Amino acid sequence: GIIPRLILPKLLKRRISIPINAPKIAERYFNFQEPFQTKNLVSEDPNCEKILESHEVDLVISSSGLKCLASNLDPSYKNSWILPVTVKEFNGKKVVFVDKSLPLVNSNIIQKNTWVYKYILKHHVLHPNHNTSVNLDDFEDANGDSDQDDSSEECPSSPTNGNFSYNIFTLGACGLPQNEMMKNKVERDFNILIRTKIDGAEKMPKKQIQCVILAPKLEHQITLGAEAVTLEEASRQWASLTFRPDTSLVRVRINPTNSDIIQYERRTAVSVNNEIKRLYNVKGEDSLQVIYNFIEVMTKMKPGKYIVRHTIRNGAFASVYKETDATGKKVLDLQALYSDEEFRTIPNPPWPMIDKAVVMPMHELFQRMPAMFYPGRKTPLNNKKPLVQKKNARQLKKTAAKKRNVIKRNAKKSGDEKSPESSRSE
Repeated sequence: GIIPRLILPKLLKRRISIPINAPKIAERYFNFQEPFQTKNLVSEDPNCEKILESHEVDLVISSSGLKCLASNLDPSYKNSWILPVTVKEFNGKKVVFVDKSLPLVNSNIIQKNTWVYKYILKHHVLHPNHNTSVNLDDFEDANGDSDQDDSSEECPSSPTNGNFSYNIFTLGACGLPQNEMMKNKVERDFNILIRTKIDGAEKMPKKQIQCVILAPKLEHQITLGAEAVTLEEASRQWASLTFRPDTSLVRVRINPTNSDIIQYERRTAVSVNNEIKRLYNVKGEDSLQVIYNFIEVMTKMKPGKYIVRHTIRNGAFASVYKETDATGKKVLDLQALYSDEEFRTIPNPPWPMIDKAVVMPMHELFQRMPAMFYPGRKTPLNNKKPLVQKKNARQLKKTAAKKRNVIKRNAKKSGDEKSPESSRSE
């Protein structure tokens, strides 16, 4: 496939605003030929079957499914998700296929705007028809000395408008944390075939080509500072970088009120992991335990189609449903679940916290620390007047008292002068 050329606008003194052209964005990213067309499912990808013929693989998963599993770092994870899973047999061995997670039924306004700006940003900075766009086959040949254990088999052509890469990783149990109940279990290593997609290729100063994934970050509190990435966002970005060799992340901070680009942040898997540790006191590697447990459970299932669903009530666990024609209380009806055409909005989204370690251009201009604000000029909360106001009030009182005393003395003098005349008249 073709990797689009990434051209980021230079942020100088002038404003850089992203134009929003809804018809062109819909034509480029949402132009499906058929109403129920499947979009390059991993379970139906002929490239994956070709690789399975010559490699021992336990799990075949898309990058979307991988990020969905990796985002469950917090046991109180409140977002709901559904993963379609297919268990097949290849050469007498069961292989688990995990496709892209199903669309959300509802979401808060921040998540909705972030999802929309992902396509707005891609449409503005990615140029697939640029004369410097990179062919994925040529790029892999030029970087063939990578130490990653990925397959180099000749595969059929990639699906239309795709630049898919296929890499095999080994997930072992030796480095994962174990509790008392897992000490007597027989652990094994699992081979994972991950299909990933690169957003764009950026030309570096030394004419090197750097593969990049884009992540918009909307800023709603620009006067205070940069909003911190959520644990879900950071864990997804860590998984994207960890399982995409030689790829970096460009986080674009955008003002959603006017679509202005504020600044660019370049991140690696190590720097994103440091953010997770600093902000939430957890590690990105902790998500590998979730992925390992998922593979361990699903490889024991019989061949067939399954649904793995997580809801708020499940907490750190998920439910597994197998395809059936039966009906009942314990049956999950996907048609009924997605029968509502309205994409509902969850009210009262959580208030984003400010990242005190991120310095924005506004802080450099006003020489202000992050999370600081302009001092208020209103009366303090304790209703005490400032010292200057107290001095002014005392001076005004003294001046008014002096004026009253002068008026009284003048009135007394005028009364004394009138008293002799009145006595003579008598």
